[in-house]
This record gives sequence, C-alpha cells and structure tokens, in this order.
Amino acid sequence: MITDFAEAVSARVNEYLNLRIGRHTIAAPYFANYIGMMFVQLMRDHGVAEESIQKMSAAYKNKEVPFGWYRGKGTPEEIINTTKELADFYGLDLAAVTSEGLVEFMKFYGIGIDCSGFVYELLRYGAESLDMVDQLNDSLSWIDPEKVGRDYAGTFVFAGEGSQVISPNDVAALDLVITKDKNAKYDHVGMFIKEGEELYLVQSTLALLPTGVSKSKVKTLSQDKIDLGYESNFGSDHTKMYREGVLEFRRLKFIDAL
Repeated sequence: MITDFAEAVSARVNEYLNLRIGRHTIAAPYFANYIGMMFVQLMRDHGVAEESIQKMSAAYKNKEVPFGWYRGKGTPEEIINTTKELADFYGLDLAAVTSEGLVEFMKFYGIGIDCSGFVYELLRYGAESLDMVDQLNDSLSWIDPEKVGRDYAGTFVFAGEGSQVISPNDVAALDLVITKDKNAKYDHVGMFIKEGEELYLVQSTLALLPTGVSKSKVKTLSQDKIDLGYESNFGSDHTKMYREGVLEFRRLKFIDAL
C-alpha cells in the first residue's frame, strides 16, 4: 500500500515539473494567496461590512477576476487549462511566446501553486489512488472542522497533531520538512520522495530560481549537518535553522499507518 502511495506521489510531482503549455514544458510557478487575504483584512480594518467582504471573497474564489485563479492550490490540469484560457482571452500566442514570457504571464495572473497547496495535492492524489482521501483529511490539523480541503491547506495543517517530529537521521520518502518564521509560525513545507536509492526534496518555493516547483537531491541529513541539496536565495543555512529549532522534520501519522 505504501509503495502504491509513494509511486502516485512521485508521478504527481513529475506532472507539476513538466507542464506542457503551447510549445514549452515548464515547472509550475510559485503563487500564494497573500494578496487576497491582505485585501480582506484591509477591508475589515477600514470598516467594510462583513456581508460585502464575503461577497468580494466569493467573487474572488469563483474566478470572477482575471488573477489568482485557484489561489495557489491548483492541480496540474487546472494550471494548464487556466493558462490556455487566459492566453486565448488576452491574445497571447502560445505558439510564439518564449518559455520565460510564458512563466511571467502565469505569475502576473496568479497561476501557480504554493508550498502547502503543492504538498496537499501530492498527498490527496496519493490518497485518492487508495480511495482514502477522507482518512487523509481526517488525520490533518485543520483550524475549522467545517473548512477542510485544499483551499484551507496551510503549512500548519501538516504540523499539528496529525504528524510527529522525527530525527533527520530517520527521514524517509513521504516525510516532510517544515520551517517557522521569526514569530514561530509555520511558514513553509516540502516533502521528500525517493527515486531508486536517492532521496529528493520536492517543494514549491520562492527560495530558488526559477521560483516554483523544484526537486533537489538531498546531500546530507544528520544531527550534525543538514544539506537539503539546494542553496536558498535568502541565504538560509539549514544546519543553523535546525539547531535553532526553526526547521523540523515530521512524519504524518496517516503515512505511518499505511
């Protein structure tokens, strides 16, 4: 069972890494729904009626605006189809555009995937292959039990009681790496997969160029040194982060039970 799950996850990773749009094959860009959330808070801060805020939020969620589609939670199929639809609407010739131009077009309109949306979709896809999506959702740490699913999948969902901290020495395929910000709030999540005997970290991030979905071959994982196989744009030292307690390795209880 765990083998089938892991194979489904790896297949989904490759779909995010190889989106075929027009004449190009690209990795899914990074997009997070910060603007939508900040706009809602701005309206509340300035006394806008809650009914009006909810109407605006519904319009945003129902894609009545030409940006932020799927709000960083899109599947590969949705990302591809939305890009084609918007390209047609705005007259972008997908047969002529460069790969760089295509990615910038997608980022401009908020077409992409954020870190938690990416990890959740990998897990959901794997669980779907086993007909266990409900069990997966029941195992995660949602803030509101009435708000469950990809639209509500933040990093915190994977960091609560639904998982346990493990030693870097024990990391295996399907385990997670999670980081915290300066206020000790969980702010990023990535997942480990295995190909052959090699361990890789897959994530959607701003910490690498090009930004978005990436796969990095893990170099070192031990109590003394951590090298996740990539150098962050932000100068992050993973060993230092681990020692300071802002980088954790976690194993989902759902995975452990498979």
